[in-house]
Amino acid sequence: MRIGLRDLRNTAEDAIGATYRGLSAAQWNYLERRRRRGESVLFSDTFARASFIGGWLARDEAELLFEIAGAVPAGHDIVEIGSYLGRSTAFLATGAGPGATVHAVDPHTSGCLQLGSGEGIDTSKQFQRNVAKVGVEDRVEAHITVSVDAARSYQGRPVGLLFVDGNHSEKAVLDDGREWSPHMAPGSFIAFDDISWHGVASGVQRLVAEGVVAPIAGRVGKIGLCGPAERWPARVRAIVRPYEPAGGRARTFLRGFVPFPKAHMTEHGPEGDPVQGP
Repeated sequence: MRIGLRDLRNTAEDAIGATYRGLSAAQWNYLERRRRRGESVLFSDTFARASFIGGWLARDEAELLFEIAGAVPAGHDIVEIGSYLGRSTAFLATGAGPGATVHAVDPHTSGCLQLGSGEGIDTSKQFQRNVAKVGVEDRVEAHITVSVDAARSYQGRPVGLLFVDGNHSEKAVLDDGREWSPHMAPGSFIAFDDISWHGVASGVQRLVAEGVVAPIAGRVGKIGLCGPAERWPARVRAIVRPYEPAGGRARTFLRGFVPFPKAHMTEHGPEGDPVQGP
């Protein structure tokens, strides 16, 4: 059997590729094990109980929400814009201090899970079942409406943490920040999910320019975190990374080669859709 140069080259490329993938996997596993060594027992237990809930929240992002919820002062509540099936809600509610309520705002008409007729699916009952299964239903108050309406009718305590994961258009992010701003306690935390998406990033930039929110001080995964860094728990300081406003060097570079869509399909609809979602 004759082996040509092309065969040798292909074999070598396969071997190098396999080695690279093996090293990359080994490095990722090492870093992941190292990161998890710093997790609290309570968070690890919560993740084991709540990871069945569908959603796009990664483990490190869940830990951020869990830890920053615990830093909310007594007498303040937490507001979550975009709850979907309750994945992020579970970590906020479990991490929050005694007496704190998580106000989970979502119309529960999912735009991602559409029937063939175009009719939205009501996810409110599944949300309630998931929250109850994790055991935090007594710490969660569901507001089945859009964010703006919930803000205008809000009667709760001052908000110590606002997690914005709703409609990803610039207008929706602006409306969320402006409408909830009067309810925010001094020195409160604000977290924005999918911060690299154009609509979210531009909306946050405008909110910062208007003085509605402080600049993003760091990020974990796709969540950008505003608020006084000196009040971050030690674990948050350990996992947070610098924030690059342009969406990161890698994404900026790839834009020259990859046709990223202008509209972002969120769990509850595309960017610009008036439907609220996580």
